[in-house]
Amino acid sequence: MRRGLLCILLLSVIVPSVPRLIGNVQTAIRMLPLSWERRHEVIAPGFYANVEALRRQIPPNETFAMIGTSRGSLDQAVFVNYYLYPRRSRIYRDRWMYLTADPNGRPRIIVRPADARITNYAELRNEDVRRSRVVVSPELPAEERSRFLIPIVSSSDGPPPAAYTVEGAIAADHEARLTLTLWPMKIVKTLTIRGTRTFTDLVYECFGVMEFAAWVEVQSDRPVRAAFWLVNRAARTSAPIRLIDGPLRAPAALPALPPPVILWLLNPSGVYVTAQVGTRPAIVGPHGLQSMNANGTVSGPVYPFLSEKLPDGQTRFTWP
Repeated sequence: MRRGLLCILLLSVIVPSVPRLIGNVQTAIRMLPLSWERRHEVIAPGFYANVEALRRQIPPNETFAMIGTSRGSLDQAVFVNYYLYPRRSRIYRDRWMYLTADPNGRPRIIVRPADARITNYAELRNEDVRRSRVVVSPELPAEERSRFLIPIVSSSDGPPPAAYTVEGAIAADHEARLTLTLWPMKIVKTLTIRGTRTFTDLVYECFGVMEFAAWVEVQSDRPVRAAFWLVNRAARTSAPIRLIDGPLRAPAALPALPPPVILWLLNPSGVYVTAQVGTRPAIVGPHGLQSMNANGTVSGPVYPFLSEKLPDGQTRFTWP
């Protein structure tokens, strides 16, 4: 009786594995006449082809970096390191470990372990950032606009693990064609929107760059609804950004506050302008966004606003 039960138990384990065993044997037979390299191409066609490309792209004496984004990617990095020997690699458990490493000893070439392709830090950061949202369900205003300015945007890293992006959404009831321009770099992106388009990192998603502080001009052939927030991804905080039409129409009575409060002056025009900040003049370049100490009432052809970093990681804006 006992032996019969053991036989049944053994068969229950063996029988389900038979199809897989047969498949493995058939694969082994097919690969017998193939070379070692061709066998790898059959088993992992895309990955191994990328490894072969890396052998041509990375000089034999060059050290390259691999940055983990998960436990699986760290395991994959071990295989990439094996296949690319004798080239040396340096494995970093996350992007912060790479970012804070000594720049003089940090490898300039970055390989993504998952698919064995050369990448860069901004792309890896984008993959990390887009895994989650801080503003989960952005609420859009009823007001529609055909043109507006986002007076400050950012895609940047602070002290680890702080990462700043602009989240938000644009909605159009009918198909709308938008032109977004990142100033003062003058990088242009065109979008076609019908329904709602959300953004986790507006700057990188639209313009492919990381910037500490810039602004965006938006023009649309149809009225759209939009809202954006500056988020601190580590602190999980969000600060709404006011959308504006242009420079001041009257002096703005902003308070004169000591640092860490910062006064920002936005010049949306294409020429140099002079603003009056308290008792001092301030010259702002074409399409410029300039920061300075807050010194009181602001007048002139600029749009001014204040920002302050709070202890909990939140950013507080003061709009005129």
